Amino acid sequence: MSYRTAPVKVFIADDSTLIRDRVAAMLGASGMTIVGQAEKPQGSIDGILAA
Repeated sequence: MSYRTAPVKVFIADDSTLIRDRVAAMLGASGMTIVGQAEKPQGSIDGILAA
């Protein structure tokens, strides 16, 4: 029996562009969907609510 699962959606929040890019690459390579990234807290909140 095969089960379908919803794709995992991820929003990445970190003040380092390098870290955000590396984490996005690793998670994307494992099949997760990156729905957004932000550097600052308010950008994270706005991005998550918009996603």
